[in-house]
Order: sequence, then C-alpha cells, then structure tokens
Amino acid sequence: MKDLCFCTVASKARLAHVNVLTESLSTHHPKSKVFFLLVDNIENFFDPLSLKKNMELIEASALKNVPNISELFFKYNAFEATTALKPYFCEYLLNTYNMQKLVYLDSDIYVTMKMDALNRLLAEFSIILTPHITKELPLDGYCPDELDFLKAGTFNTGFIGISNAQEALKFLSWWKNRLWHFGLMNPAEGMNMDQRWIDLVPSLFDKVHILKDPGYNVAFWNLHERKLSMANGQILVNGEPLKFFHFSGFNPDNIEAISQYQNRYTLADFSALRYLLSAYKTLLMQNGYKEIHTWPYSHNFFDNGIAIPLRARRIYWSLGNANKRFGNPFETNKKNAFEKYYSRIYHMGYKCLDKLIEVGMRYKKFFNKFPRLKILAKKFYKFLVFGVGTRASNFFVKK
Repeated sequence: MKDLCFCTVASKARLAHVNVLTESLSTHHPKSKVFFLLVDNIENFFDPLSLKKNMELIEASALKNVPNISELFFKYNAFEATTALKPYFCEYLLNTYNMQKLVYLDSDIYVTMKMDALNRLLAEFSIILTPHITKELPLDGYCPDELDFLKAGTFNTGFIGISNAQEALKFLSWWKNRLWHFGLMNPAEGMNMDQRWIDLVPSLFDKVHILKDPGYNVAFWNLHERKLSMANGQILVNGEPLKFFHFSGFNPDNIEAISQYQNRYTLADFSALRYLLSAYKTLLMQNGYKEIHTWPYSHNFFDNGIAIPLRARRIYWSLGNANKRFGNPFETNKKNAFEKYYSRIYHMGYKCLDKLIEVGMRYKKFFNKFPRLKILAKKFYKFLVFGVGTRASNFFVKK
C-alpha cells in the first residue's frame, strides 16, 4: 500500500470514538484505510459487517507476533493492554499489508484537515513523534505542569508516524519487547504504559523526526502555547489550520472540564475550543456513545464470570516467567488455576492485615512512644493493602 494508512487500538466500549475518528479520516483522506485493532471480544454487542466503509476490524487473536495473548490481557488492565499492543499491531500491519507509511492515532482524535506533510516526512524519516510541549509551563501547582511530563513522558504516543524501513522495524521490535512486561501505569517505577519508553527513541534510533508543527496533536497539555481561533468556519492554531485535536480525558457529560486530567484551564477561556468540544460531543452521541461506553471489557473477568481485581493482575505480573505454570490465567476450573493461587495470597495477606490493625489498636500508646517503630508498622500496613504480591507474592505462599 503506497497511500498513507492509519490505525488505532481500542476496546469495544470505545467504538463510538473509533467511528468518529474514521469518519474524520474518510473526509480528509478518502483513499486511506483505517485499521482498527479490537483488544476485546465482540460478544454480539455489535455487527462487524456494519462498521464504517473504510474501516477494517482486526481482532487481537490475529496478532501472531504476540507471544501469549492471554497472559498479556491478564497482567494488564484495558488501558495498559491497549497501549502495550500498539507496537505489535503496527509491526503486524507493516508486514501483512506491505504498507509503506503508517500513522497510529488514538481513538479519541478528530482529524480536521488533510495531513500532506506526513506523507513527505515519512518519505524522509523512519519515525515521527510529537512532544507534549514546546514551551515552558510554570510550576504553580496546577495540572499539567512540567513535573507531570517528567512522569508521563516527553512525547505523546497518541500519534506516531512509521515508515516501512529497517530503522522503524528495529524500533517496533525494541518497543514491543519492552512493553511485553514493562507496560504498567506505574510512574513510581518509571513506567507510564507505552509512553515513557519513547523518551529513549531519539537517542537509540536514527531518522527520528520530532514534529513541532502546532497544528498536530493539539490537546489540553499544550493549550498554553497553541491559540485556537476560528475563521470562515475553520479552526486555526496560532493562525494556521488545525490538523487534528486529541480529546484525551474528555468526558462528553462534562465538557466544561475540558479533560479529566487537567485543572489549569476553564472552557470560558477558549471560545473556539468550546465549539470544538461541543461538536465532538455531538458526533460521539450520533455514533451511539451513550450505550457503547457502557459495554463491558471481556478481559475484566475470569471464565467463571467473577471480576478480576487489579491486585490480582499485579500479583500475576510480579511473578514474571513463573506465571507460566498457571497456563491460561483466566481459566478457573483446573488444579493449577491462578485464581486459586491468588485467593490463597489474598486471604493470608489480609489475615496479617487484620492482626496488625488489632495490635496497633491495642498498643497505640506503645507505638506513639516509639515513632520509628510506628513508621515501620505503617509501611508494612501499606504493603499489605496496596502491594501484596506486587514484587513479593511468594512471601505468603510456597510454590
């Protein structure tokens, strides 16, 4: 495929967003196809044959380059799995369809103009990235600030351009290998799913272009440097046409917030942005958002229908290669089921927790006399509540 191709990754609860993205791409890139990776099971919630004309649905089971898809879906939640599968999907598309130029876009992006520059850039560069910010933000206690980007990552991976070149394939291989196990949302451990890894890309790989054009990837994080306005029905950024807006954290039931991830701005400050958010809300509603966003994520449940707690996922993740002994972790009706292992850890851990609370209440005055001991007790309490198994699940259960 010589034309610019586009792809996105999402669960079925994001189908309204995927439809809106596809519609916007159909308007401005009518010859291009949109490949949609579903990180979920259809389960009769929608008819694959009724999807947009230029959209091609691909189910995660088709990705034979993923070592063990059930393991990935269990150790990561929906958000983490969506981002972890991104490089696998891009590699799959380049190899399977012989694409020459591929652009990944998050499902909550809306394209407002043809992006001819990407065609030219991908003829010259192997990888295109967009930074979150190109101008400084004050450290004034509002979100986002520069400290947030030190945690989230320099670049936003809601957009990435890739050419079918050796350097890009090397990059995808490196990225997917890192995300196989280190794709958690855990900034304290240096991980922000797929995004923090991209900070290393400009120094590890050649032919990387950092796209600073203000019309690309406009979002809540760069509103301080990108002035939105309208002229003749067209949205402009710093006086030039907007290429696409990224509605990260947008809640159509509360457009005044702009994004759930920010408190720096109010919508009253941006008349053109109000128009854009209102229009996007309308499009989502026309594409069935009210019902679709309630659809359940298939991989949130064991095969017996019981919901999988995030703590269980973290324990499974912490075991590393030792989790292979459980086979498919979603299966419960077998002797070596992970669900049975987790149940033992959970109950034994909370017996310790209950005992600690009892001792703490009984010897409150004693702990107050020895503050260092009190601090250690609090740390152990925190370990039991938040970290049972995150790195030491075998502390409670012998193999």
